[in-house]
Amino acid sequence: MRGLQELEGELGHNDGRREARIPRLRCLIGVRAGGHPREDVAGLESARARGRHGGRPRALDENRAKLARRLKDEGEHSVKEICRMLGVGCCTLYLYLGDGGQNAGEER
Repeated sequence: MRGLQELEGELGHNDGRREARIPRLRCLIGVRAGGHPREDVAGLESARARGRHGGRPRALDENRAKLARRLKDEGEHSVKEICRMLGVGCCTLYLYLGDGGQNAGEER
């Protein structure tokens, strides 16, 4: 909010156009007038109640993660081959294989 106050202060004297610029500045930097963090939390809770979960989708669903674990346990395929088969990077695969594969891909 300090940045917005600095921008508002740099607009100069109040010649009538200043008030017209402030809402546009707020829009550009993503600050709502009178916005409160509780409103954001309430909006997120409302979305979850409707079954909507934000964020990036998982790289592997449960079935593909099980397949990755099985392929790795069998020892017939290298990590690179498994990654190629599943279309994921090595780091992603190791995330799903970590902790014996029990907690991989879950929210932390």
